[in-house]
Amino acid sequence: MAIKDKYLTISDAAKELGVTRQTISRWIRSGNVSAEKVGREMLIEKDELGRLYDEKMFEQFSEAMSRWIRGAILDYLQEKHYVAEDSVLVVIGQSREHIKIQGRGEDGIYKVFDIPVGQVELVVDTKAKRLFRIKTVKVITRPLHEQSVEKTK
Repeated sequence: MAIKDKYLTISDAAKELGVTRQTISRWIRSGNVSAEKVGREMLIEKDELGRLYDEKMFEQFSEAMSRWIRGAILDYLQEKHYVAEDSVLVVIGQSREHIKIQGRGEDGIYKVFDIPVGQVELVVDTKAKRLFRIKTVKVITRPLHEQSVEKTK
């Protein structure tokens, strides 16, 4: 089996993944990609490229899902009257467990809405094989600037 059948150059790998040569070189230096030096050329196994491609696709899918869920939660908060209709909602934090959104509540007070992602119930359209909308969400609210009040005796 020829080297060309098993390996790709950094340039070829970058073209396949749609990234720059510098990105591939950075991944090699950081240890995220294994490569072998053959003569003056760094070569990457085609199997390694497949792994990288799968990771890249998963990352893009995760980002798209994250954007969709954030948008659906913003719509849900407005639909269920947690926030004023004319309120601008801003995602101020996100982790795997929570999405924190800031906006003006129905009472006119600016609040932080803390949505535990595990409490989001999604409705799925199985025929179209897509997420349809959010059914229910557990929302925890608190004023934007909570002030602790000390009581003196």
